[in-house]
Amino acid sequence: MRRTDPRRTDQRRPPEGPARPRMAVPKMGYLVRSGREGLLLGELAPERHARQAGSGFVVADGRPKDAEARHLEPVFARQIVLLEGPPIEADTEAIAERLASLVPAQPWTIVVMVPDGGVPRDPRRRIADRIDEEVGAALQARIGSEAAAAFTDELEDAAWVLQVVVVTRSEIAVGLARRSELFHPIAASRRKNRRAARLEDAFALAGVTPDPGEEVVELGGRGSWAIHATTYGAKVLAVGARGAPEVPVEPSNPFEFAATQTWDWVLIDMPRRALEVARLLGKWGRRAWARQVIASLRLPDRDPLATIREAREILEEAGWRGIHIRQLPADADEVTLTAWLDPKLAARGPREPFGARMKAKRELRESLEARRHWLDAKRERKRKSRAKALEE
Repeated sequence: MRRTDPRRTDQRRPPEGPARPRMAVPKMGYLVRSGREGLLLGELAPERHARQAGSGFVVADGRPKDAEARHLEPVFARQIVLLEGPPIEADTEAIAERLASLVPAQPWTIVVMVPDGGVPRDPRRRIADRIDEEVGAALQARIGSEAAAAFTDELEDAAWVLQVVVVTRSEIAVGLARRSELFHPIAASRRKNRRAARLEDAFALAGVTPDPGEEVVELGGRGSWAIHATTYGAKVLAVGARGAPEVPVEPSNPFEFAATQTWDWVLIDMPRRALEVARLLGKWGRRAWARQVIASLRLPDRDPLATIREAREILEEAGWRGIHIRQLPADADEVTLTAWLDPKLAARGPREPFGARMKAKRELRESLEARRHWLDAKRERKRKSRAKALEE
């Protein structure tokens, strides 16, 4: 048996496997629903060296990009955190020291976040409450008067957001982001009504809300989204809704309902399979029955990412553009979809269903044929009348 001398360095050794790339300090953090971390890791490109840092929190080297080097929006990322440096301990003074080096000159605010832990009494919440109470005073003692004057309590008034994430009971992540870079600037937990929260977050994702007088139709469900749309002054119709006396209801099957106009909005929140809803929206897009869509897609238990990709393809082929699919803060086992219709299709106006168009063509053809027979009979009567007159 051949032995090797550990003191000799010139001996041949078995080749080692490829060296594992060492991950530098992560640049991006993503808040994700507890239990969905694996799906988010599947969305992030392997070269981003993504990993789970804590329950409901994933870190990566950067943001995923498409073939044209444009940033992609991960479906299962509830919030984005632009990390500044490695994690620090859960000490108020240490957190304030890190934040003080990041305070911008423009209006800014602080947001302390706790990732979803999947448990009702997550111990990280108490830590977040303590940091939220103490960090303000500790930070004020470390910054100048001009920087302090630029602070605002209102997130909507801030240009920059200092982000503090309680990753674990001993690890805090700190970041700095423009408010415009945030995925969801308003936390769903501020609203008690979950359905209204989901619709409000969807409007924020779409970047637009119904204007007064716009026409909104909700397909299926309980009509709760249509009811909430009335708060914007919209004219609404709930198709196939159950228990919605506050709004007009059309007692039709949502999958068989045929629009006679191009609605400004179509809303869908019903317990049907994601691809069924996608095909329904595909029909609405091809027939130009709505200009904007907000819909919830129920996630299947097996391979939800493949289902989401197929749903996106169906919508794109039908003419929907600006498609956003995201699991919003108030979403549970669903994702929310927003999109707008290609203006060329919208300008064309609504089209009747194929069966109705074929029936109309058949009726027109039969009408023209009946008129031709009537004209032929009239000419024949005139011919016979002239022939009889000549004989006499």
